[in-house]
Amino acid sequence: MGSDVLSSGIIYKIILNLFLKYWDFKIVKSEEIYKSLKNKKNTHIVPNGVDYDNFFPIDKITARKELKWDNSKIHILFASDNERKEKNYELAKAALEILKKDSFNFELHFLKKIPMDKINFYYNATDILLLTSLHEGSPNVIKEAMASNCPIVSTDVGDIKWIFGNTEGNFLCEFNSNMIYEKIKDAIRYRYENIFTKGRERLIQIHLTSNIIAEKLEVIYLQNIKKQ
Repeated sequence: MGSDVLSSGIIYKIILNLFLKYWDFKIVKSEEIYKSLKNKKNTHIVPNGVDYDNFFPIDKITARKELKWDNSKIHILFASDNERKEKNYELAKAALEILKKDSFNFELHFLKKIPMDKINFYYNATDILLLTSLHEGSPNVIKEAMASNCPIVSTDVGDIKWIFGNTEGNFLCEFNSNMIYEKIKDAIRYRYENIFTKGRERLIQIHLTSNIIAEKLEVIYLQNIKKQ
């Protein structure tokens, strides 16, 4: 999935590579994870899809009323729990400190402990989704935000570069607080000038809807069952 392969301790990786020899087939979420495996035999790359019934664009003002967010402020949504070290909140914090010094009136929110029926409101109420992770597999949060046509600023990890493609309003960054600060400003500008991105359109283009991914998984399982 991501952390289980890319950031685990040496003992875990030894155990993992031992099991790789005996598993009949494997499914990984990204090219990066695939390349990290010592035994690649019968390994399939299948990222998670996104459920369009749960994540979709709605009016920003309507979403903010639902969440009781102050419409006079810029809202930034950090894409995870800020206490998870691999999510690298310290880098986001450094960039936001620069934004604060530049007199931007913003409020920061965290995507943690949110009821499922509220998450789509968060994507639509925020001005940008901010992800500064040290590593990812194929992060669901990126696809969910794109399905809602939400502008995104993210470090170049996992398969995010491929998912973004050339979608305007989605910005990739290096692990540099000044660059992230600049891209945050670009994303805020994009949000106020265009409101929505075409992230949803991009996900359809690269076949990352949940129904298509479910069909791919079914084919893989049936093919491997027949081999037994």
